[in-house]
Amino acid sequence: MLQTRDYQRNLERMVEERTQELQEALKRLNRKVKELEARDRISQLLLTVHTPEETLFAVLEAFQEAINAERGVIFMADAPTQKLEPVIGWGILAPGDWAPPESLRRLSDPWIEEAKGAAIQAFREGRAIGGNENVAIPMVRLGEAVGVIF
Repeated sequence: MLQTRDYQRNLERMVEERTQELQEALKRLNRKVKELEARDRISQLLLTVHTPEETLFAVLEAFQEAINAERGVIFMADAPTQKLEPVIGWGILAPGDWAPPESLRRLSDPWIEEAKGAAIQAFREGRAIGGNENVAIPMVRLGEAVGVIF
């Protein structure tokens, strides 16, 4: 009888562990699906003619949805100087609102300053910078960084 109870407890523990493993695997799978959907939307967008602003808007929107971010900004490099400037933002001025470059340049906000610092580092190093909370990801064209999504 005692062995049966021990076996039952052990079996329940194993079921709980396996359930947790499956839940984590499902979360990873759902994140991957969101990433692939975002890539597909961007690929479809690039097959048609759009203004640079429309393209950046769509890229940031897909990025935001893929990672469930509350806010984000795209920095683009000025061709001659390679200085990064914000070109579009989301959720910075107000939750869910889009911010044009003029507003972003005038804004004095610690988050924007942090974003710009990380963006500069990611741009120079050509690799993602950051962790779970914030991440700066370089945008690369023909092997050269052209901007950063934060």
